[in-house]
Amino acid sequence: MSKKSKHHKNNKSTAPNQNRGSEDKDINGNMHVRGEIEVGRSPSLEEQHATERKEDSAQQGKTYRLERYGLWAVIIYAAITFWQGVSAHRSATAARDAANVARDTLVASERPWVGISGSGNGNFQLEIAENRPLSVTIYAQNVGKTPALNEIGVNKLTIVPLGSRIPDFGGYSKSEAGPPVVLFPGAIATLHNDTSQPDAAGNSKPPLTLQQVKEFKSGAVQIYVYGSIWYDDTFHTREHRTDYCFVYIPDLSKTIANFGACKTHNYAD
Repeated sequence: MSKKSKHHKNNKSTAPNQNRGSEDKDINGNMHVRGEIEVGRSPSLEEQHATERKEDSAQQGKTYRLERYGLWAVIIYAAITFWQGVSAHRSATAARDAANVARDTLVASERPWVGISGSGNGNFQLEIAENRPLSVTIYAQNVGKTPALNEIGVNKLTIVPLGSRIPDFGGYSKSEAGPPVVLFPGAIATLHNDTSQPDAAGNSKPPLTLQQVKEFKSGAVQIYVYGSIWYDDTFHTREHRTDYCFVYIPDLSKTIANFGACKTHNYAD
């Protein structure tokens, strides 16, 4: 009996040692941990993060508003600048127009004006005589306030039967004019023409016969005097031109040559 009990006692004493040896072996070897490790933030960190996000959102909103205000400021500035440019352009245009009007008014009031003196005061001289050439003398006068520079002219004399087609008043050119002269204010230039002078084709007419004299004085044959005058002004704006045309109107009751203006070819600029 005592021997069996002793064996049982030895078994109880050896088991714990074996377990400890096994535990010591596991501890001294590699440790393997399976599963997931979850680390949570502290409440203070969560609050700090939320605060930072609010601040970021507020900063972004502020930046957006500033950008929008800046864009509107640029648009308003551009509109003001454009309006100022338009206003300045209008003002400059108005000032330029006013200056042009003032200049044109000054030029018109002070420039030279060269034209043919009226026929009613004896300024037209006509000679119709047998065995003499048909002769017409007219006068060009500067009635302006300043000299007419480089004044030249072409004067034509044409005779056509009554009822015929009127002459070609454009059948001449500036190249036929004589040398230029200066016509001072109030000065007069003499323009003479007669049938003994060669025409454009180089032909001249013989002296008048008695029959031709009668035809001229009765008006059966019409006498046209026409031409052009070119000149410059002292303002150097542009060249001026005066076109003129007169037709002889027989009137035996008058001692002076009676000429009337033609319906065309009378112009001055």
